[in-house]
Amino acid sequence: MVALRFTSEDLRRITIAPRAEAMVELAFSAMVLQTAETPGLGHDWKHTVAARLRTETTPIFDLVRQFRYFPDFLSPLGVADPAAGIDTVADTPVTDLETQLTMLREVQRIPTWTSGLAAGRLGARKELRTALRQLYRVALEPYWETISTRVHTDRMVRGQVMLNGGVDALLATLHPTLHWRPPILECVASVCTPTVDLKGRGLLLIPSVLAPRPAFAELPGKPICLFYPVRVTERPTDGAALAALLGATRAAVLQELANPSTTTQLADKVFVSPSAISQHTAVLRRAGLITTRRVGPAVMHGLTPLGSQLVQATPFEDGSSLAAPAPARARP
Repeated sequence: MVALRFTSEDLRRITIAPRAEAMVELAFSAMVLQTAETPGLGHDWKHTVAARLRTETTPIFDLVRQFRYFPDFLSPLGVADPAAGIDTVADTPVTDLETQLTMLREVQRIPTWTSGLAAGRLGARKELRTALRQLYRVALEPYWETISTRVHTDRMVRGQVMLNGGVDALLATLHPTLHWRPPILECVASVCTPTVDLKGRGLLLIPSVLAPRPAFAELPGKPICLFYPVRVTERPTDGAALAALLGATRAAVLQELANPSTTTQLADKVFVSPSAISQHTAVLRRAGLITTRRVGPAVMHGLTPLGSQLVQATPFEDGSSLAAPAPARARP
C-alpha cells in the first residue's frame, strides 16, 4: 500500500492534467500488453495490437515488463505532439538514462543492449526511437480520438464533482482502490508500503485510459503525479434503444451534456420536469450514450465517447447537427 499525506497547502494545489498524455499512454500500453490486465480499450484492442506488432518494438518491451517500476524518461509529461514526445525520450540526457536504467536493473533483468542506451550511444537511441514509433502507430494512433475523448470527459466529470462536493468528493471518487481518509490518500493496490509526505508539493491527477490501476510518480520539479484509470461504465449500444433515441427532448439532453450536469440542472436547461429527465436519461444510458453516477445527494450525467461522437456528427432533416447551436426554447 502507498499512502499520500496531504497538508492544507497540498489540498490547494491539486490539479488535473489538461489533456490525454500520449507518452504516458504509450508506456502503459507496452506494460499492459505483457500482462493479464484488461486495458481500458478492451480485449479486442489488446488482441488486435498484439497481432500487428513487429519485432522492431522489442526494445520498449525490454524496458517495460512489469507494473512495479518503469523508467520515468519513457513518459515525459505535457507533450502534445507524440512525435515530439518520442524524440524527447530518445534524446534523454545520459545522466538520466544511466540513473534510471540502474534502478530498473534492481527490479528486473534487462538485456545487454541497454548498456549502450545507458551510455547514450547513437545506435541504442535509434533502436528505442524506432520501437516507440512503431508501437505508437499500432497501439495508439488508430485509437487516439477515443482515448482523448474519454480523458476529456473524465476531466469534465471530475471538475463537476469538485464543484459540487469539494476536494473530499474528488479524492474519494477517483478509483475503487484509492481510499481517502483525510489527510491521507491510500492506494491499496500498490505493491509498495511507504507513506509519502507531499510537503506542499501538491498533486497532479493524470487520467489514463490504458493504465490498469493507479500509480504514483515523483518527478523532479513537479508535483507528485497520480495516474489513475478512467472508468468506463457504458454498456454496448442497444440497437432498439438507439432507434428510439432521437426525439427532440433527448437530442436536447445530449446536446446539453457536452458539459456534465445533474438531473436538476438538465431539467432547468431543457425545460422539463426532473422526473421526465430521469426517464430520458435512463433511455440514453441503456443506449450507451451517457454515464450516470451519484455524487453526494446529486446524480451527475455525462456523455460517453459514443455519445460525444453522436453529438458531433448526428444530422437532422434541416442539415444541422446536435453539435450546432440549439434553437431558442421557451418555457411552456
